[in-house]
Amino acid sequence: MTDIEQLKFIHELSKDVSSDELISILKYNVTVASDMRKKCEMLSELKESEKLTDSLSEENQTTNIIDADNDELTDDLEDLYAFYYRPILEIDSATSQLRQQIIDLLPDVKNKKFFNIVGRIQLELFASEKEFLDLLSQVKGSLSGEDLTFSKQIEDEIAFSQQKRKIIEDYVSSINQNLNIEDTVTEFSSNHLIYLPTMNGNLYVNNDLLAIPTDYYSSFRNLFISIQNGTFKGFKRLVGANNIVGVSEVKDYQSRIVFDRIGPKSFVILDTFVKKVGMDKEYMDSLAGRVGIYRRMKSSLVQAIQDPDYIQKHDEFTEDILNSLDERNREKIRTIGKM
Repeated sequence: MTDIEQLKFIHELSKDVSSDELISILKYNVTVASDMRKKCEMLSELKESEKLTDSLSEENQTTNIIDADNDELTDDLEDLYAFYYRPILEIDSATSQLRQQIIDLLPDVKNKKFFNIVGRIQLELFASEKEFLDLLSQVKGSLSGEDLTFSKQIEDEIAFSQQKRKIIEDYVSSINQNLNIEDTVTEFSSNHLIYLPTMNGNLYVNNDLLAIPTDYYSSFRNLFISIQNGTFKGFKRLVGANNIVGVSEVKDYQSRIVFDRIGPKSFVILDTFVKKVGMDKEYMDSLAGRVGIYRRMKSSLVQAIQDPDYIQKHDEFTEDILNSLDERNREKIRTIGKM
């Protein structure tokens, strides 16, 4: 295949497309390539799993379905990688605090999968650089004149990716060598949990927790803490139906907290519930409705978290929730965040 044929997708675009739009398309293609690698791995694993399932008895099949929770969810490590990698890929090159922004987006060092996730991020950044380098060699031999601007932007993207990779490499090196431990601790602060408000200004989490048997309170307390400290217990990214895709959950057996990231250190709590085995329509409709409410107000929440007082208020809600769950105090839960 010639260089011109490899650049066919560029020639098929509108002549009015800007170089910035082309870069945006290329970045999108890089994420798609990453996802495709992931899906190929999953399909390969699924094929092996199906061979195993065929050899199981009917009784064992039933047990395995229940143990697997039968969720339409992807592998947790792959999900965690995507959860952290995408925001790092999308960082604006104009940012003045690149190092701190990247560190804020990385998993907490307390996360047991920290090195696995960061290693994958490094590999994907390197893979994206290679794809841009391959394209650059084709562009330089095929384009001229004003198109040289496009070539320069590709070079800038490569340099920016290398810069991000170097920041991550230096940070991981400092952890490995136990250097600047005090700085490492201060660079990682607790995540802020933001609670989705109802139409009258109260919090959905109140009614959610009041509907949950107190026997589950200890489990939910641990899940809230795992979001707060960045360990994300039983993390999964929801997939399948378009009306819930993109948000995430932490889980502990039947206990579930659905949430979404709206800032480097801020996570909106969308739904808190005990999930039955299987995917019933009532459960899916309820979750889809809550996610829909969140998406309609997401922009206002992103704006709200810029206010330190707003963050502090929700940090206080979190403290009250954790204490109430620890004490199994339903009456205290009933009053948290009430207007």
